[in-house]
Amino acid sequence: MELVLLNIGLSAGLITAELYTILALMTVVATPLQRMFERNAWKNGIVFGPNGSQ
Repeated sequence: MELVLLNIGLSAGLITAELYTILALMTVVATPLQRMFERNAWKNGIVFGPNGSQ
């Protein structure tokens, strides 16, 4: 989803190619890390979100 929005912003001229590159790299790196931390937290009994304690 984030990459689609970045592509639209780049195509519309709202962001530069340099900013696109930085944000795309952040998205590609941050998403797997977030999932890894969420899985680890879930295994330890920590639940985030509306149904969780955090």
